[in-house]
Amino acid sequence: MLKVIHHKINEVVPAENCYVALYDSKNELISFPYFVDEFDAPPKPRAKKKGFTEFVLKTGKPLILNDKIYNKLIDENEVNIIGTPPASWIGVPFSVSSKSAGVLVIQSYKNEFIYSEEDKNFIVTVANQIGSIIERKLNEEKLNKEQYLFQLFMDNIPESIYFKDKKGRFLKINKTSAQRVGLNDPSEAVGKTDYDFFDKKTARQSERENLQLLKTGNISKKEKLKLYRDGIKRWIESTKIPMKDKDGNINGIFGITRDITERKEWEEKIKQSEERFRTITQTATDAILGINEKGKITVWNEAAHRIFGYSQEEAIGKDIHALIVPGKYKDVAYKGMKKFFRIGKGNILSKTLELSALKKDGTEIPIELAISKVKSGNTWNATGIIRDISDRKKYENRLKDKEKRFNDLIKFATIGYYRLDENGEILIANPALVNILGYNSSEDILTQKTEDLFADLTKRKRLLHILKNEEKVYGFEDKWKRQDNSVIDTRESVWTIKDINNNFVYYEGVLEDITEQNQLMEILQESESKYRTLLDRLNEAVYLIADNKFELVNNKFLELLGIDYEDVFSEDFKLTDFVAPKDRNLILERQKELIRQNKKSDNYEFTLITKNGNEKEVEISVTFMDYKGKKGTQGILRDLTAHKQMETQIRHSQKMEAVGTLAAGIAHEINTPSQFINDNLSFLRNAFNDLKPILTLQQTTNAETINTVKLKELAEKADLDFLLEEIPSAIDQSADGIQRIAKIVGAMREFAHEGPKEKIRTDLHKLIESTITISKNTWKYAAELKTDFDKNLPAIVCLPNEFNQVIVNMIVNASHAIEDKFQDTGGKGLIIITTRKMGESVEIKISDNGNGIPEHVISKIFDPFFTTKEVGKGTGQGLAIAYDIIVQKHGGKIFVDSKVGKGTTFNISLPINGNHKTPGG
Repeated sequence: MLKVIHHKINEVVPAENCYVALYDSKNELISFPYFVDEFDAPPKPRAKKKGFTEFVLKTGKPLILNDKIYNKLIDENEVNIIGTPPASWIGVPFSVSSKSAGVLVIQSYKNEFIYSEEDKNFIVTVANQIGSIIERKLNEEKLNKEQYLFQLFMDNIPESIYFKDKKGRFLKINKTSAQRVGLNDPSEAVGKTDYDFFDKKTARQSERENLQLLKTGNISKKEKLKLYRDGIKRWIESTKIPMKDKDGNINGIFGITRDITERKEWEEKIKQSEERFRTITQTATDAILGINEKGKITVWNEAAHRIFGYSQEEAIGKDIHALIVPGKYKDVAYKGMKKFFRIGKGNILSKTLELSALKKDGTEIPIELAISKVKSGNTWNATGIIRDISDRKKYENRLKDKEKRFNDLIKFATIGYYRLDENGEILIANPALVNILGYNSSEDILTQKTEDLFADLTKRKRLLHILKNEEKVYGFEDKWKRQDNSVIDTRESVWTIKDINNNFVYYEGVLEDITEQNQLMEILQESESKYRTLLDRLNEAVYLIADNKFELVNNKFLELLGIDYEDVFSEDFKLTDFVAPKDRNLILERQKELIRQNKKSDNYEFTLITKNGNEKEVEISVTFMDYKGKKGTQGILRDLTAHKQMETQIRHSQKMEAVGTLAAGIAHEINTPSQFINDNLSFLRNAFNDLKPILTLQQTTNAETINTVKLKELAEKADLDFLLEEIPSAIDQSADGIQRIAKIVGAMREFAHEGPKEKIRTDLHKLIESTITISKNTWKYAAELKTDFDKNLPAIVCLPNEFNQVIVNMIVNASHAIEDKFQDTGGKGLIIITTRKMGESVEIKISDNGNGIPEHVISKIFDPFFTTKEVGKGTGQGLAIAYDIIVQKHGGKIFVDSKVGKGTTFNISLPINGNHKTPGG
């Protein structure tokens, strides 16, 4: 039967490979009673594994495999591959008695065919039918077994059964009981009591037991000697059970006495017969109807209720024709039924017919009807089995529709289709094949000789040889001749069609003209070669990743990382392994930020460590994209190491330029205190020479004998009062001068010092004051410099040395602007430096009242090498470097407000906590 089902499936959907797996839950074994596969041999019964069959059993749901689901289940270790991997696979579970019993599977190894949801739904229907067949078979075996056991039991155990009401009157007794009490008909006992059949003592004892049972509701089971009215005494085992109505109230007694084997057998036969009939009728999936000689319904099972909508109460006793027979069949049905009830014969007996029937709601449905006859006495009764075939009809119609669509597909397809006989001669050719080969009609092709159609007959013979041995060929490339004798490149897939008995019918194939495709492939290969050459000549490292796997890298990528091509495509290769540890968090943060902002690309810098341990500063440009249906990432890495070194040199050069600009002023600032220190030292040396005679006289003479006259003379000569007044002043002036020099030197040292490479928390006011000090000689002759500092300004995280460089540039530029404006007036300008806390940032303003910046120039002032100063007075790097330091290195902002003739204000904003990452840090 399974083979027939397989054949039927294959008529609807390609299912050359099919198997049925049964699961024995008791022994936890899977067996394969039916297994047809073109690659794998039928497996022996085995324990459960982690195959797709077990997965369907476990989930209890139909499964249709495509590449995505297949790979997902494998990757998540839900299943292991068992046997040859299919191209497409459908597995549907079926149950028996509401328990998982097995799986129906069809599978294809052909990439050209992928099963659909419609195919899956069809297999679900078939699997349900298999489950029903198996369940019906098991029920039949069970019923047969139970019938056998019941019959054996009834034949060997002596029991009598009776029913009494609350007053002890017999409601019913079985035949064995009747025989035991001397009655011919058990119904004669109805309404009588134990007093009618037993002696008074026995009847009274039974009455007391009955009353006690009715009172307590407890089952009574006793052995006793019982005397019947015929004088025969029998030991019996009496079991009495209280009978209850639907509300649970006791309304009588059910009794069994074990004595007579024949009675028990008949009682059990009756019970089992009733149970068997009830089980069959109530569990059947088909409607079962009993019809008496008057055409009235006597049996109406649950399936009939489900199919037609009438309950048992609504159907029993109704005329079958009036209830479910459509009007178009009623006359014929009445006549046929009348004849059957009269002579027990009919045209539809022992046949299966497809008709239609009416449901309760008036809907007409297709049915399959089988009627059998049963003779009861002198009358004929009928039993009908009705199956609702609505679903089957839907599938049949769907199959017809599929066949029509297939024929339409062949007719209107753009790909060639043909059928061949065993010798390779064409039997059928669709319009597309006719068009491909340049003929006017399919008949023109069918009349052609083989040598007129194929450019290489040897290759054609090889195709037929493969088909005879392997029955299918996919992607076979050949050369066909067109009607005009031109040759085209073709690709064919051909397979063998066989009948149900596995006999050859014909070869079926599809053909596509790939001439243009091959030409395009050659162009593509040439284009790819040019692209690869161009890619490898780029000075940037380029890579492409899809699904976390490298798809492409160029030579510069290998050179930058110091690796080989094989390293990139090893399983453990990760680009992040080459990122400096200090920058790995940066990359993770940038990736998260990209996802959060739903951006497709990003640019940033980080430090890369090559395979041999060298550090390189790189800039990465990342673009997210779809690549062959996968999530891809394209990256371009630029080696900034030389650029960074040049940038450092430029900054150092600019700093040296600033140092050079300030050097003369600093020298002047140091020279002034140095001059009066030198003068005071000369004065102190002379004063010491004047005091030396006095000190010598005091040192060489005792206090009692000192010559006060001589001492007074020396004091007057040295002008002691003057020296005592001026010496302290000279010392204080010298100390003040030394402090001024130390301050200037300290400020210069801080400015010229390389400074930390990482940001540190710094007092901004101290940095500005230091810068004012070293630049003082630049501005003090041209302007007055004032500060307006926010007393509550917090220390900020910054690069101190580089910030100093920005402030120096600003002060020098302001001084030059003021000089240009006031140089002919003799007046002085004004420079004001202001600081304020603004939320999470600090703001620094450097304002001057110089000439201002022309409007057409403002947009260029931060460009490298742009300057409005005369030759020799600037390189044009100062503001460009200032912009880089503030914006790129500190994540701050810098902009300018200026009016010609009024002055200029540079506005700088810096984050207090230095949140911005410096490149590579």
